[in-house]
Formats: sequence, C-alpha cells, structure tokens
Amino acid sequence: PVSLPLLPENAHVLKIEQSGFKLERVGQLWRWNGVNKTLSSTPEAQISQWRNAVMQPAKPPREITQTEPLIAVVWVAGASQGLVYAFVAKDQNLWVQFDQQWYTLDEVRLSQLLPWRADEQEM
Repeated sequence: PVSLPLLPENAHVLKIEQSGFKLERVGQLWRWNGVNKTLSSTPEAQISQWRNAVMQPAKPPREITQTEPLIAVVWVAGASQGLVYAFVAKDQNLWVQFDQQWYTLDEVRLSQLLPWRADEQEM
C-alpha cells in the first residue's frame, strides 16, 4: 500500500459538501455556502488543504471503525458520483475511510479540511 493524495491528481473539484455546508467553485473563485459565521480560514485555504493532504494506508483500531464518522462529499468535474470521505478524528489522529479503505492523514486537522466545524469539538 502506498500513500495517496486526498483528492485524485488533476481532479477539477466543483464543490465539497458536509452536512448543510458547501465549499463551491464560482468561476475561478471559491466561496462558502451555508456558512453564516466568520471563520478563521478562507475558502482558498480550505481547498488548498484538501489538495495538499496525503492519505497513508493504515489499519484502524476498532474504536475508530465503530465511531460514527463525519461524511464529506467531493464533486469532481466529469464524474456522475461524488467522492465520499468518512472522517474520524481521535487522539490527535485524523482517520479517513475512502473507497472501502482506511487511511490516516498526517499534518492536517479536521478543522482545516472542514473549517465550518472548527467551533465544534474536534471529536
């Protein structure tokens, strides 16, 4: 197993959705939808975190697989289905299940990938 970029290489991301929140592309710019509070991040910083994040294959402990994950869906140009990511943050580690496989994400926090959740407890 090798490390993988969080987003597929050369993918043209159109939007990232989680709960009622969205990061969406408008022309060449990015904007948030459903976010009605001031965040310490910016839409550009958020997409950049997604683009730079790297997933390392890992076997999760049982408590991770039994924790209810946060689901984010990434819509990519040319794809009819969104890419589904299931995140679990625990003990300073960020786990993600993608395509039936579990990975850890190093050097990135959930609050950077989903900044609208930053005020809520990082589980």
